[in-house]
Amino acid sequence: GIIIFNILAALLILFIIAWFWVIKSKSTRIQSQAITIEVKDTIYQPSRIETDQSDIRLNFIRRDATPCSEYVLFDALEIHEQLPLNKIHTISLHNLKPGTYRFHCQMGMYQGELIVR
Repeated sequence: GIIIFNILAALLILFIIAWFWVIKSKSTRIQSQAITIEVKDTIYQPSRIETDQSDIRLNFIRRDATPCSEYVLFDALEIHEQLPLNKIHTISLHNLKPGTYRFHCQMGMYQGELIVR
């Protein structure tokens, strides 16, 4: 009984770690200067964005009413923005240097990456 419970608990922990921190979604490559990112079901869609642009507009639309989805943070860019429910909120980024800019909710459950080439 207890051994089976421990095995199931360990498998659940491994699944959670893989789901939130290990598994990478496919990249969405954009050529324009704007993209719409939907916030719903504990994910950003798309969550991996690749661009060659140094100036870009990210149009977030929050469909999830949970408190965790209310803010998006770009730590490296010192951006902390509140996302209104069911309305587009634009974050304009300028003079981005090549690199990976991670973005996430305040609790770290929603995760995304902006990759500038």
